[in-house]
Amino acid sequence: MADGQKYENGLLDGFLRSRAATAFLNGRESENIPASMEWLRAGVAFQTALESYEQNGDSEEVQRLTGEGMDHSDKAISLERGS
Repeated sequence: MADGQKYENGLLDGFLRSRAATAFLNGRESENIPASMEWLRAGVAFQTALESYEQNGDSEEVQRLTGEGMDHSDKAISLERGS
């Protein structure tokens, strides 16, 4: 991966767009307040990663934000399950 590269297959932007939408939906629908907050944090991270990707292509920032979104999603799932 070279910084600034945009992929023609649309997988990365599709992944980020889908994850952001799912996280925001889960955050809105969750009755578990701490989990809801984690879902919203995940949505923000994925959306910010998408915006960065669209403006500048793939980069360490996009990767960091994607990882952050995944971490918040994992925490939300754990909180939903009561772990």
